[in-house]
Amino acid sequence: MKTSEQESNHLAFVAQTIEEVSGVPASEASPEKLLVDELGIDSLSLVEITFTLQKVAGVEIPEEEMAGVRSVADLVDLLPADRSF
Repeated sequence: MKTSEQESNHLAFVAQTIEEVSGVPASEASPEKLLVDELGIDSLSLVEITFTLQKVAGVEIPEEEMAGVRSVADLVDLLPADRSF
C-alpha cells in the first residue's frame, strides 16, 4: 500500500515521463486523465513511456498488465510501492 507521499512522488515521476516522451505538459497528467482519449498519447508513445518507467523503476511490467493501462493512475499503480523516484 502506497502512502499519500509515495503516491504524489510516483505521480510526479509518471507525469514527468509523460511530458518527456510525448510532450504533454506534466501539469495535465492528473491521475484520472485517460492517456489516449484525453491526453492524446499514441500507442508508440505509450510503449516508450512504459519502457522508460520499467527502466528507471527497475521492474518488469507484464504485457497483460500493460494491456489494461488506460489512465495516468494506472501507470502510477504499476510502480512498486517501496521505491522513490
